[in-house]
Order: sequence, then structure tokens, then C-alpha cells
Amino acid sequence: MKLLIVHANSIEFQATKKAIDNPPEVSMERHRVEECLVVFTAAEKSDETGKDNIMAQYLDTIKDLAAKCGTTTVVVYPYAHLSSELSSLSFAGEFVVDAVEQLRDSFDVHQAPFGWYKTFALDAKGHPLAESGRTLSAKPVRKHTEKPFEHKGELDHARKLSYTAALKAAVAIKQLYPKSEPVHIDFYHDDAFIDVANVKLSPEQFKKIGKAMKKVQLTVQPGTAQREYTKVIEADTSGTVLNVNGLDICAVYNDPVADVDLFEVVAAGSVYWRGSAANEQLSRLRVVGFANDDAQADYIKRRDEAEARSHIKLGKELGLFTISKDVGPGLPLLTPAV
Repeated sequence: MKLLIVHANSIEFQATKKAIDNPPEVSMERHRVEECLVVFTAAEKSDETGKDNIMAQYLDTIKDLAAKCGTTTVVVYPYAHLSSELSSLSFAGEFVVDAVEQLRDSFDVHQAPFGWYKTFALDAKGHPLAESGRTLSAKPVRKHTEKPFEHKGELDHARKLSYTAALKAAVAIKQLYPKSEPVHIDFYHDDAFIDVANVKLSPEQFKKIGKAMKKVQLTVQPGTAQREYTKVIEADTSGTVLNVNGLDICAVYNDPVADVDLFEVVAAGSVYWRGSAANEQLSRLRVVGFANDDAQADYIKRRDEAEARSHIKLGKELGLFTISKDVGPGLPLLTPAV
């Protein structure tokens, strides 16, 4: 099943003419719904072998996103254009009807006409969770099936500084973006990273986050897994859960906290939870902590030297490839050999 889910200020839709033989009777009036989650839905052939599994995923997906977006109104919108492997009309129609009935227990639910051509006007909101796509599978899928987090023992002092800087980043992000959910801290080479749900992080926010980090006074004590992600972490690792300024964070290292006042936010990106594309996409922020100014200067020097040796930089300078704004930065274009 393919879904396109939009958190909208409003949607208007109206049936225009029949798209199939003998579609359900509907009102031909224009219908408007405000402040809602619009779920464009395309049922696929493979869904027919596991309707109950698909339905459970469908309902869970909508409930999860609706809670994160803070809305209690849902519009189920049959939308065949999302897939080229559509289910039978009877299965798709029954699924929509059943889904609407089950969603009524938790939401104010509206349904766009099934089996009719429609006009619609959509006013989408502009936040990180406002638009998202989902692919649901009828095959039994257990999330978080990757290798468990492993307890990794001791950290040297330099890494403790960076780990503690990541803890400060977690607290600062939660203060700045209350709907965010810091979920995991570990290392990428020499940098510590913090993975965060429900917020999109970019370099434009580094200065703001760094400023907030300087104001954070950490309070660290034993924690308990109370939220979705820490429940999963606690079950999948032998690490302990730390309560850091009210946040439960799983520590896969012994005694990972040290005093740090000098740090730098160095990079941002995105990852899938537990490395699986079946799971939610998270923002990843990388930070480094320093013992003193000399350590920071040394880090900056090594980083600059590494950037000078970057294949991207050298490839451009040697004319081996070019980057086109029309194509996008993710696809280097090889230049003709001279």
C-alpha cells in the first residue's frame, strides 16, 4: 500500500463524474475540511494477501502522525495514482470503508468519494512532518530487527567530552523544539552524534543550538524507559538508561559524562532509525567537545586538512566532474576526457 500523508490547513474536494462502473452514491457538492491530516491511499495487489496486517499498519501510521502533528481530523482520500500495481476495486473499496469506520473511534473522519473522478484544492502546512510518504507491506514486518545496540564499555576522556556535548545538544534541541524527541547518542569517527525525531535540523540552526547548549546545566541520574524509543533501546541493549534533564537517553558506555564547556556543532544530516528504511527518518546532529582551546584548534586544523584532501574538492579542481544546479548536488557529472 502506498500512502501520501499531508498535514493541511484545509482541503476541498468534489466528485465530478464516475470513474468505475456502479461506484457508491455520493454527494456532488463541494466538501471542505480544515486543520486535518489528509491520507492519500492506494491499495495494491500484494495487500490482498494480508488485509489485517495492512490495516493495523495503516491505523498505526495515521495515529502516530496525527499525534505528532496535533490534529484529530483525518481525511481518507482514495488516490490510485500512487501505484501501478493496484488491488482489485472490491478490495480497495472495502478497505477504505473499513478504515474509515475504525478511525472513527479516535478521529473526526471524512472520506473523499471512491470510484469517482474528483477535483481538489489542498493547502498544505509548512513544517518538517507536513508531507510524508509511506509504503506498507502485507508481509509480516517487525521493526527494529537490526542488530541490538551493544554495550561498548569505557570512553577515553576526549570522547567523554564529545558525548557530554551531545547530551547538552539533546537538551538544547528539546528546549528549542518541544515536539522533538532525542533518541540515541553514539559516535561517528571522532564526532559524537545525537539522533532526533520530529524535527528537521540544518546548518542554519547550528548557531542557535550552540548558543542554547552553552546555557545547559546537565543533571544526570538513573532513568527509566518511558517513551517509545527508549523502550525499544532498553529492550535491545544491555546499556543503562540515563535521565538527563528529564530526557531518557540510553547510554551504551560506562560513565560517559564529563565536565565540558567548549564544544562545536559540526554537521547535520538524516538517518533511518536503527538503519532500516522501514523505520522513521530522524535528524542527526554531530558535535565535538574539547578540553581546551588548543584541542579545538587542533581539531579545526585536522578538519581543514581533511577537507583539502576531499575527493569532491580535488575532483572539481582537476576538472574530473562538475555539479549542475539543474541536475542537483547529489549527481556529479563526469566531464569529457581531454
